[in-house]
Amino acid sequence: MTGWHELLLPHWLDPAEAAEPLLLSKLREYVAQSPMAVSEFELACIDDSDPDRRDLAAYCLARVMQERESYVMRPHAIAGGRELLEQDVSPTVIRELVVGLGRSGDPIGVAVMALAAHESPEVREAVAMVVPNLFLDGIEEARSCVSALTQLAQDSVASVREWAVFGLVLLIDAGVSDDDASAAVVAARADPDAGVREEARGVESDT
Repeated sequence: MTGWHELLLPHWLDPAEAAEPLLLSKLREYVAQSPMAVSEFELACIDDSDPDRRDLAAYCLARVMQERESYVMRPHAIAGGRELLEQDVSPTVIRELVVGLGRSGDPIGVAVMALAAHESPEVREAVAMVVPNLFLDGIEEARSCVSALTQLAQDSVASVREWAVFGLVLLIDAGVSDDDASAAVVAARADPDAGVREEARGVESDT
């Protein structure tokens, strides 16, 4: 059988918008045919010297985690992804794992909260992206999610702040009533970055 990287890498490297749906289709096909697929992705995240293959492996692992009804190996992927967070892997790999775990709907996903102060901005951005999912999936309490997002809303990197404010707006829209969340959104309306200010206007009529 064709190796996973030979099958998937050309679509991963293709910048066309149509490439990702095809990549996901090929990924499902490969995982269905290979009982070792998840283990192969995990090993590549740690040991593959090619950054494209390594990042693709992390992406594939994250997608298996997120598709809740598509993969029988999903629990294996979630457990493996959690273990990989403790390994010496690249920030790009950690970012994909954070997205996969945080959006998996599994209680183990709460582990990503510990990475809110990670040294890599791409990891902090991923945490800001998925924290609302932890609340909406009933995995984490609103107070903890608000605390993490208000911290990230003060990040030095604009894209992290933008995702954090977006997340706070999501929580408020979902019925979370929290003074710290409201104050952080109001403060973000004066952010020097236009994207952050735009996200903060999401609840302007309510605060």
